[in-house]
Amino acid sequence: MPYAEEQDDDDWDDRDSDDDTDDLETEPTIDCPYCGREMLEVCVQCPSCGMFLSKEDLGREKHPWWITLAIILSLVAVTTWFLFP
Repeated sequence: MPYAEEQDDDDWDDRDSDDDTDDLETEPTIDCPYCGREMLEVCVQCPSCGMFLSKEDLGREKHPWWITLAIILSLVAVTTWFLFP
């Protein structure tokens, strides 16, 4: 049975191993408006400071814990006032 021609191992050495890193270097970058660090233009959130870059991509804003606590304590106080005059 005839064998296919053997490929030289030198063919593997001819490939440029830096092809993957060249793609990252050519991607357009911008500076974060909050921290000033360089980031990819397609990012919606800065990887350094974590700030979102547009209002559409902005996550749900959390209320401070003390506001929630104040509301709960106010409701308990009003309920207690009406139940136990």
